[in-house]
Amino acid sequence: MKRMQLLTGIMAAGLTLGPVISARACTTVLVGKDASQDGSTLIARNEDVDTAWAKHFVVHPATSNGPTEYVSKDNGFKVTVPGAGLRYTATPDWQQKDGQDQFSEDGINSANVAMSTTESGTTNKKAQKADPFVKDGIAETSMVDVVLPYIHSAKEGVEYLGKIVEEKGSAENNGVFYVLPTISPVYQQWWGIKAIKKWPKGQIRGKSQQFYLILGLFS
Repeated sequence: MKRMQLLTGIMAAGLTLGPVISARACTTVLVGKDASQDGSTLIARNEDVDTAWAKHFVVHPATSNGPTEYVSKDNGFKVTVPGAGLRYTATPDWQQKDGQDQFSEDGINSANVAMSTTESGTTNKKAQKADPFVKDGIAETSMVDVVLPYIHSAKEGVEYLGKIVEEKGSAENNGVFYVLPTISPVYQQWWGIKAIKKWPKGQIRGKSQQFYLILGLFS
């Protein structure tokens, strides 16, 4: 029998966790290829906004128009993204902000890398005092659109997003998931600049024979 493991509160940044609030908390399921019947590697996550909150399915074409500056219409986050971007899918909210998609949440790019953002969390007061959020740092609203088109592996995703957090800061506590068809899922968690520098990989790699259930994280 394949070994199954249940994880109900893992964090790579060593936070102190409190009780889960089931009413407003995402839940993620990760399945290694040796734990699925057909050998598929799976990531799945619910979204905790509302029971009736429409999402759109969007396919973004590949780009090659030179480096450009991305500016979030949500919190003013700015980052220069590479000129060449891969084709990728996304599922943004039905509501745009000044013509810009918000909360693209998940997708798969033409390199076959899948990404899911985010498993939201909160950070206790001591951690916040030592390593505060940055108001115009990267947030869930922008994450898929500034990361997924520019990565070719889960490892690249961890490193690319980690560099953004280190340079620009994070507006919130987030957990992110990456996966390729034959590679075990990778889970990345952080809350601030100091945390991402101390734990540069900031990740937990799942095992192929395991099943993971990750609940919304609070501290």
